[in-house]
Amino acid sequence: MADEFEPNSTPDTPDTPDTPETGSDENTLSLKIQNSFSLKVKDTDKVKKILYIIAAGLAACAVLVVIVICLVVPAVHMGGAKKLEAESPGLALQKYKLVIASPGAFLDKKAQAAIDALQASVGSTAAEDGTLTQTEISFGDNVWLVVEVRGNKKLLVSKGLLPLNQPYYQVMEDVSWEKSDIRKYLNEDYYNMFSEVDRALIKETSVKNTKNVENKTAAGKDTRDYIFLLSVEEAELYFPTAASRKAIGSSGRSAYYWLRTPGMNKFCAATVRADGEIGYAGTAVNSASRGVRPAMWVDIDAGTAVAETTKPAATTTTTTAAPAPESAATAPPTTAAPATQAPATVVTTTAPAA
Repeated sequence: MADEFEPNSTPDTPDTPDTPETGSDENTLSLKIQNSFSLKVKDTDKVKKILYIIAAGLAACAVLVVIVICLVVPAVHMGGAKKLEAESPGLALQKYKLVIASPGAFLDKKAQAAIDALQASVGSTAAEDGTLTQTEISFGDNVWLVVEVRGNKKLLVSKGLLPLNQPYYQVMEDVSWEKSDIRKYLNEDYYNMFSEVDRALIKETSVKNTKNVENKTAAGKDTRDYIFLLSVEEAELYFPTAASRKAIGSSGRSAYYWLRTPGMNKFCAATVRADGEIGYAGTAVNSASRGVRPAMWVDIDAGTAVAETTKPAATTTTTTAAPAPESAATAPPTTAAPATQAPATVVTTTAPAA
């Protein structure tokens, strides 16, 4: 029997996949974009917070650096200078100048007042025309200026330059005061030109060697010397003006002379120029055109009679020999005892420095 056909029925059709709903997909995409944007915003906020923290840290560091440079460093220099005043006035002067050179100005007035007091304490307060009034002493065969007194000891600086110019070092090479030929010359050849009696008055001294403050050149080790050159700081301390730093050379005119401080490098040494200004850059160490102005500490109470008098500036000071000691009578009659072997009477005058 044939199957009965139902005209109102439709044959089964295979299942077809559901067609995605367009509106739902758009919503999903929008949510994804919003979520992504939200995450980006949150990440940006985190980055901003990190940047704020870094900026705050850098600002704090900058403030700390300013405090150190403007407040701490000058205070350290100030304290160090006060401790050095008695031992090394020249080095103390350098540190006071470092205080003034520091960016901060809160200690400048105190530092300048300390410099003025330091210069007054060593008798190097200049007149309005830049000259100084200093005591002169005739010692050995030379005339010296008394630039500082500590108890019985006096710091002497030659009034003029020695007759013979001397290279700082014979060879053009890296050298410091410690290794210099001029130091050897002063402490051997020149020292031995003094009589035995005078040599007994010259005291071995601890010499502080400091870097060139303008060029930052290292100065080498400290030394112990009988006779030495002034450093830049000592020249500025004891002779605070260009006029007072001038010294007469063998030509009869003001001339260049060496300082022991290194110049712009260790191939050069600082000088005082003919016009009295400090030559921080210096001159090549092997130059033989610079003069020598020695300095030394002497112990006046070690057997020297001192007679002080005031004379006109043009008056030449002289050394009067004291009577020879009794032991000198044992010398052969034909050989007179050298006058320089007897204790010298030091005659001092007050006169303007050259």
